[in-house]
Amino acid sequence: MLGGGAVTMKPYSLTFATEDGYLFAKVAGEVSTLEQLSEKAHSIMGKVLELGMKRVLVDDRELSVHVDVHDAHCLANEMDGANLQVQGFRIACLYVAEHADIYRIFETGHRNRSLNFRAFTDQEAALKWLTA
Repeated sequence: MLGGGAVTMKPYSLTFATEDGYLFAKVAGEVSTLEQLSEKAHSIMGKVLELGMKRVLVDDRELSVHVDVHDAHCLANEMDGANLQVQGFRIACLYVAEHADIYRIFETGHRNRSLNFRAFTDQEAALKWLTA
């Protein structure tokens, strides 16, 4: 376990732990702008790179997401520009059903750019895919 790895940003918090071969990133609070969405993604990928890991489970089940389709596509374009797809990353993201529409857009946008990203409501399914 990675101890004391909390980064607090308004209006959401981000806590990290190392698990069995992957980074666990728990997010709670609210994201309502592209800037916050981008900051969240860069914080998570920065920690993954810092630790030399390739797999991450992002738990957004305690996060209220209030961004639109344009923001989701901008984030996917930003991640595409970072060339993450050629570095072998695998990212599973947990979300609550009420945010299904935006997480499907996140998944489609990332996968259309060859980023290995999948969104799940079931933690067991997410872990099975992440560790396969």
